[in-house]
Amino acid sequence: MVHLSVIAQPFIFPKVSSFIRTSKVLFLAKNFTFSPVVSSFTRVSPFHHDFRFSSSIDLSSHKVDPPPNDYIREDPILTHVINMVMRDGKKARARRYIADACLEIRKQTNNDPLEIIKVAIDKTAPLVGLISRKKGSKVIQIPKPLNERQRNHKAIKWILDASDKKPGKKFSIRLANEFLAVINGQSLALQKKEQLHKSALMNRQNLPVKW
Repeated sequence: MVHLSVIAQPFIFPKVSSFIRTSKVLFLAKNFTFSPVVSSFTRVSPFHHDFRFSSSIDLSSHKVDPPPNDYIREDPILTHVINMVMRDGKKARARRYIADACLEIRKQTNNDPLEIIKVAIDKTAPLVGLISRKKGSKVIQIPKPLNERQRNHKAIKWILDASDKKPGKKFSIRLANEFLAVINGQSLALQKKEQLHKSALMNRQNLPVKW
């Protein structure tokens, strides 16, 4: 009659072997006291389930300097543009489009493309928006002030819509040319901003508070 050895037990009786491992780990945790020094475990052999302590590593002397306060991982406005360019969750592709557009702006102007994008968005961003409310049997438009994120959202949307109407196959080049057109005052996005401001001015009598 062949007796099963201890080596063959983990492969034939997995539940029993897991119970043995758990009990041994609990025994080690009960009979050893842990210090702040980080210790690691090593296997004795590939078929044996005992653990032993290896050489300890003291990490108290290793200090990592914190990052400076002015460290910024990514600009929030650039992140907003990337998220609006992204389609179907493909953020890496959107990042590549924006990077190519920044390179095109750099090549045409020899200036910082991030600053040009910020100025273009700030120049296109409207101050107010319109919300629809039903008053009696008709729908009226009420002007409403926008916060910074809403202003940037409308500006980026208008710039992206205007870039889609430009000729050219590459989206990054069309987007770069649209940002430069906003700086030069020749973009359709600026016309949409003026139209929105005129509509808000015409509907100022619908405000609930009279000034």
